Formats: sequence, C-alpha cells, structure tokens
Amino acid sequence: MTDASALIPVRPRCREALLALGAAHLDEAALLAILIGTGSAGRNAEAIARGLLAEAGGLSGVAALEPSQLARRRGLGTVRAVRVAAAFELGRRLSAAPDARRLPIRSPEDALRCVPDLVEATREHLVGLYLDGQGRLIARETLAIGSLNVARATPRDVLEPALRTLAAAFLLLHNHPSGSPEPSEDDRRFTRTIGRAGALFGVPLYDHVIVAREGFVSLRARGVVWEGS
Repeated sequence: MTDASALIPVRPRCREALLALGAAHLDEAALLAILIGTGSAGRNAEAIARGLLAEAGGLSGVAALEPSQLARRRGLGTVRAVRVAAAFELGRRLSAAPDARRLPIRSPEDALRCVPDLVEATREHLVGLYLDGQGRLIARETLAIGSLNVARATPRDVLEPALRTLAAAFLLLHNHPSGSPEPSEDDRRFTRTIGRAGALFGVPLYDHVIVAREGFVSLRARGVVWEGS
C-alpha cells in the first residue's frame, strides 16, 4: 500500500509563510518544494526537495540538471521535473535581462518601457513613475482607473507615493483608449495642477505622457510641464 504522505501536497506552512512574509523568508528546500507541489513514492514534497538538493550538491547543482536528468531523480517524474526546469530557466533569463529599474528615465521613450500594458488597456489608467536622484525608477503606482475614458486623481493621491518613497521626481502616464494620444484641455489643466503641487512639496513633475495606439504625446514637449511648474 502506498504511504499516505506520498500524496500530501507541500505543507501549507510553506505557502502561508510565502504569502505572509515573502519568498525571501523561505529556504531553498521550501521554495523548491512549492514548485514540486506534491510528493510521491512515500515522500512528501519537502523531503523530495531536500533529497534533490543534497544529491545535486545544492541549488546551483539542481539548476544545472537537464529536464531528463531531473525526471530520473527519485520522487520527481516528468511533470515535476519540467516544472522545476522551467522555473530555473525563467530565473536565468531574468538575470540575463537588463534591469529596467536601474536604467535612468531621461525621455518619454524611457518611461514607456515601464508601462507596456497601457497601450492595449480598454479603460483609462493613470500611472505614476517615482524616481530617485539619478532618474532611476523607485516605484510604479496605478493612481486611478477610469470606467470609460476618464481617470483622475487628486494631488494628494499623486504625491503620497512620492513622499512615501522619498522620490526626487516623478512622471505621470495615462492612456487614451480612443486611440488618439492628443491631450484634452482637461488633461492640460490636470497636469498644471499636479505640477504646481509637486513644486510646492519639492518633488517636481518631470513629464506627463499620454499613450495610445496611434503613438504618444509628451506634455513636457508641448510646453505644459516645465521646470518649477
């Protein structure tokens, strides 16, 4: 008869700890066990994970194994091996990619790389990008979501993340689901209001970029945003 523990999923405390404290607070075996998911052959997922780490000589050894090699390890099998191999491959690709958060935002094009989802959004979203003294991204905040084509926030809504993150400056971006990036007079008034509020608090508004399928418009380039606005 198969040991009942063979079918016990990874202990709930691992998932609960990840949700409550973040993945950084779990050890390698617990994280690997979450990927493995369920046990087999009389061993639960954590036991399989710890055995795999011991056999491979640590996490880097596990990462170096081919999927076919993983599948032959005790308690894994093809499905679990593929899941583990995919997770390690994602990690490799992420580590090889340039870190967008560490690249300074100097232009509307730089800002747009931080919001690739805005162009296709069907409702209007107002997003703030909060920058450090070198123009690097500290935080992205969704400040408002409109039901049709209106998304507005108060100066308090916009500046609270800037003060909380100790930002040196910030940008606003919002999308026009209609397809045209041309600013309305309301867009211009809103931008001037936020620019004045930011100047009062010593956190300047660097730009307000409107994004749409037909392109984008920088309100700084249009003269609506300026130093000391």
